[in-house]
Amino acid sequence: MDKELLARKLYSERVSALMGDQDIDEEMLEQMWENKASPSEAAKAMADAQNEFSGPAWLSRYLNRR
Repeated sequence: MDKELLARKLYSERVSALMGDQDIDEEMLEQMWENKASPSEAAKAMADAQNEFSGPAWLSRYLNRR
């Protein structure tokens, strides 16, 4: 296996582990890889992107309750 491919695979696995059960945006993952962002930065950016909600504040709080 090529070093670049192995590094990409490990990066993807690390971001997946940090994201847990949340969906991973492959396009954003690719962009973060190209920008050389750390896996934790990539996971945080994806989590922030998923939490964007343009509805009422009460509905956002209700949807994001854990």
